[in-house]
Amino acid sequence: MLLSPSRADCIVFSVDGVLVDGAGISAALSRALSLSWSELLKREASEPVDAAPYLQAARRHNIFGSRGDIAWALLSLAMKTERQRLAEALPTPEQWEARLIAAENGHGMEDFTSTISATDCRTIVALYNDIYFGPTDDKAPLLEDLPEGARVLERPLFSTRWDKLPLPVGICTSRDRDELDCALRTLGWQDLPKERCITSEIVRKPDATGLENLCRSLGCRWPLYLGSLPADLELMESLGRGDFISVGTQLNHNVVKFPSAADALRAILGVV
Repeated sequence: MLLSPSRADCIVFSVDGVLVDGAGISAALSRALSLSWSELLKREASEPVDAAPYLQAARRHNIFGSRGDIAWALLSLAMKTERQRLAEALPTPEQWEARLIAAENGHGMEDFTSTISATDCRTIVALYNDIYFGPTDDKAPLLEDLPEGARVLERPLFSTRWDKLPLPVGICTSRDRDELDCALRTLGWQDLPKERCITSEIVRKPDATGLENLCRSLGCRWPLYLGSLPADLELMESLGRGDFISVGTQLNHNVVKFPSAADALRAILGVV
């Protein structure tokens, strides 16, 4: 919980819902689901589904290594229904969350593994990456309406430069390094040192090892952590020290909440 006055000696941000809106990830997931369903799995072509509630649930239950894995898991469940239309075949968001909870508790991962081959899984993950990042190696754009990739849809939620804040700044995110680089470009933070960024390849929330090492490298002990998801709160509980601030509306726990990171830093540190 937040102490008054704050004892913070560094600021650590989560990314999605805190620094950027994550719209590109949601859009890429929607397109990957639709294209995989019709082109790879040879079911009925369909309009992109709204992937946002599925993505939000997956973020609450941090069991997947990549966003492409989320598409694979959803399509695995959809294939079991033997329905032709994707919107009808997908589980409801409530059913999806129940499966995630079971898998998080060590049960039910087999639900995601029995209908799509490992080869097709890799293809789905690669398709998601192509849609999100855009073409590489001089390939033609996959989507005519998003030739640079869905990453360009993302918008910053925070306007202050990292080096203009009064305390050392770090990032701890469930994004991988390439996804984080896209977010940093959106923010204009490309020069934030890589050693200040904890990504999913290093350690996954709520494991506090990465955050512990980040604080040590910054010469700090009491982070002011701004996050938006249960995994962020669990991360800070695992660390056992520091102040946690909930940004946005995703967390319903009894924690200190602010609509935005800027509001939180303005209230707590008198900046931004």
